[in-house]
Amino acid sequence: MKFKPNVRQLLLNKSAAEGRQIEQKEVAEATGLPQMTISRWMNSDGFLRIEAETASKLAEYFGVSWKDVVNIVEDDSASPETKTYSTSAA
Repeated sequence: MKFKPNVRQLLLNKSAAEGRQIEQKEVAEATGLPQMTISRWMNSDGFLRIEAETASKLAEYFGVSWKDVVNIVEDDSASPETKTYSTSAA
């Protein structure tokens, strides 16, 4: 299982709604997250794990649920026998 971030799309949507270009630096300042973290979340094709606090801060900034910040996708690289699933909330 992988977590695919939707931050790029959320940022585009928020920029369109506000009628201006919102920069990563602005998101970082508003959330208290490092700009490098925002960049990783915008440019990654997926994470094997996510930090709940990061997802929560991004969700709050964008005014969405944390479930809208990431999609949970199957990791095609692992065979069914080797896939592991976490029951912890992210």
